Amino acid sequence: MATVVPPNPLPPDESLGGVLLVLTCILVSFTIITTVLRIWARLGRGAMGGDDYAICVCCLLAVARTAIQIVSVQHGNGRHRWYISKADYEYVNFLTWLTQLFLFTNIGLLKCSICLLMLRIKKDRMLRYCLYGMMVGLVLTNLLPIIVLLAECNPPKQYWKPSSKGKCWPTKVRIYSIYLQVAYSVITDLICALLPIAVLWKVKINMRTKLGVCVLMSLGLIATAVAIVRASSLGTKSADLSYDYCIAAIWANTELHVGISATNFALSRMIWAFFTGNQTSEPSGNTPRYGTSSTLSKRKSRQGYVRSQDYSMYDKDGLGNKRQSRDNTSRASQIPLDPMIRKAVSVHMTSVALQGSAGSTESLPNWSSPAQPGGCDDLRTPHAI
Repeated sequence: MATVVPPNPLPPDESLGGVLLVLTCILVSFTIITTVLRIWARLGRGAMGGDDYAICVCCLLAVARTAIQIVSVQHGNGRHRWYISKADYEYVNFLTWLTQLFLFTNIGLLKCSICLLMLRIKKDRMLRYCLYGMMVGLVLTNLLPIIVLLAECNPPKQYWKPSSKGKCWPTKVRIYSIYLQVAYSVITDLICALLPIAVLWKVKINMRTKLGVCVLMSLGLIATAVAIVRASSLGTKSADLSYDYCIAAIWANTELHVGISATNFALSRMIWAFFTGNQTSEPSGNTPRYGTSSTLSKRKSRQGYVRSQDYSMYDKDGLGNKRQSRDNTSRASQIPLDPMIRKAVSVHMTSVALQGSAGSTESLPNWSSPAQPGGCDDLRTPHAI
C-alpha cells in the first residue's frame, strides 16, 4: 500500500468519538429496554417465535458492537489519523473492521425478524413465498459484504496494518458490495412498511388498531433513510479511516438501533396488554369474550387468549337476571351453540332392594330430578344407606 501523504495544512484536531459514544449509548439503551419488554411479554404468554429469537440475537450482537466501539474511541476512533499514534491507528482500524462484521449480521437478522413477524400475522401461501424469497435475498446481500471483508486482504491483517506484507483488493469492491446491500435493504424496508396495510386490511379488527399497527411498522422507514445517508458517507477512496469511518459508524448505529426499536414498538400493544393485565375485549354488550376473572387469566392459549373450554354463555331468565350456563357448548369441540339450544338432564332412580346379612331389606327412596330450564340440575345427595 502506498504511503499516505499528510494534507497541507492539516485538519484541526477534533474528535467525533464523544458524539459516537453518547448517541450509541442512548440508542442501545432503547434497544435493550424494548427487546427485554418484548421477550418478557412473549415468554409470559408462552408465544415465543422465530422473530423473537432473531431480534434477541440481534440485540446481543448490537450490545457487543457498542462495547467494541467504546474501546476504539479510547484509542482514538473519531480523531484524524495525523494526531494519533501508528499503533492506535492500526488498532482502531482492526476494531472498525470487526464492528462491520457485526453490523451486516445484525441488519440481516433484523430484517429477517420483521419478515417472520409478518408471517405470524397472516399465513397466506403467496405471502409466505414472497417473504421467504425476501429473506433469502437479505441473507445473500448481507453475507456479501462479510465475505468481501474477510477475503479483501491476504492476509486479513493487511486491512488494518498496511505496513505488513500482503495485498488487498481495490477499496471500491467493498464499497460497491455495501451499496448493493443498502439498495436491497431500502427495497425490503419499503415492502415491509407497505405490506402491513395489505395484510391487516382484511383482518377483522377495528380501524384504529389497523392504523396504529401500520404506523408502528412504518417507523422502520426512518432507519431506511438513515441507511441511505450511511451509504452516501462512504467513499471509494479514504486515507483518514479513523475519522471518516467514525462518521459512517454514527449513521450505521442509528440505522441499526432505530430499526430494532421500531420493530419492538410494533408490538407495543401486545406488550402493554401483558403488563397492564388488560386481556379483555368486549366488542358488544357485556358478553365476555376472552375472560375476565383471575382464574381464567391463568388458562390462556399460546396467543394469550382464554382457552375455548373456559368460554361462558350468559343469558337472561324471566326475572331479567344474568345466569351462567356451561351447558350451552359442544362437549366435543367446545364451540358455543346457538342460545336457543339447551341440554336437558333428567335422572330417574328406582328403588333397589338390598339384602343384608340379617335378612333385613332396605330400599332407596324414589326420587327424580326434572330438567332445569337453565341447564344442569342441582342434584341432591340421598341419605346414607
